[in-house]
Amino acid sequence: MASVEAPNLEFWAKECPKDCTFKQLKVVKMTDMSGVPHEMEFMKFLLANSPVLETMSITPCVYVMDGRLNMLIQLVRFRRASAEAEIIFTR
Repeated sequence: MASVEAPNLEFWAKECPKDCTFKQLKVVKMTDMSGVPHEMEFMKFLLANSPVLETMSITPCVYVMDGRLNMLIQLVRFRRASAEAEIIFTR
């Protein structure tokens, strides 16, 4: 039986410079999101490093039913670099 290495969920924080920001990023549109840890960490990273972000629109995968509420709860808890950042979660 082969061992499976645990995923590195802190990839974005480790690989990007400390001053890495998306100074011009205003709109993010993500589709077919399933809420797996790597996706959630990427969304967290974007929210934390986008000081002028206005809208993050997320459409979950049609096959993910049970995890949608959990995904939404996690998203609203993430810190945002932009006080104007709005999360739009569509069904």
